[in-house]
Amino acid sequence: MVIHNLEQRSEEWFNIRLGKVTGSVMKDYFDTKGKLKSKSVLTGHISKKVSELLTGENVESKFESYEMEHGTMFEEEALENKFTDGYETVGFVTSENDNISHFGVSPDSILTKGEKVVKAVEVKCPTNHVHTKYAITKQVPNEYKGQIGLYFVICSDIEEITFLSYCPNMPDNLKRVEVVVTRESWSEYLETLESSMIELNTIIDNHFKELSNV
Repeated sequence: MVIHNLEQRSEEWFNIRLGKVTGSVMKDYFDTKGKLKSKSVLTGHISKKVSELLTGENVESKFESYEMEHGTMFEEEALENKFTDGYETVGFVTSENDNISHFGVSPDSILTKGEKVVKAVEVKCPTNHVHTKYAITKQVPNEYKGQIGLYFVICSDIEEITFLSYCPNMPDNLKRVEVVVTRESWSEYLETLESSMIELNTIIDNHFKELSNV
């Protein structure tokens, strides 16, 4: 695992994400079992990553959704009191494993022991009704399962990850909904996901090499 201490959403941060499948788009590539989606679904998404590698232009830097803006606004507030002592925010994390070189994640907060990252927090700040749904189900939503799985695969020392949904409009006792996931509880899913990530990494590599030599 390699930690890149960059300011999130800075020019350097966008540059290091070029051609990388990040947490927010994992749902576009993998299903809830950790398997690659069909070729017809994948082609359009893969072409975005290959084009970033070919042109040096990051599509993400030109777009910020309401959800992204809202999350950035309340992320620090969501982490207050509980995820501050010993926790820190870093810009971007990649793997030293060349087999998954086209992947990376921007942790909202991590906890280290020595040189190892042992815990992480992924923050979401959804609308009132979506947050309420999370409070009812008390599960990591399917659309974020790949994002949480990505943490575990890239950061091999992480023991647990907290999925934290924060909604400032709710009563105090319901502002935060936390779902803790351990590596052991997701072991079968993570094994499948890592294998699929390696497969996708090879596909992106091959397309880039082929088009670079045209």
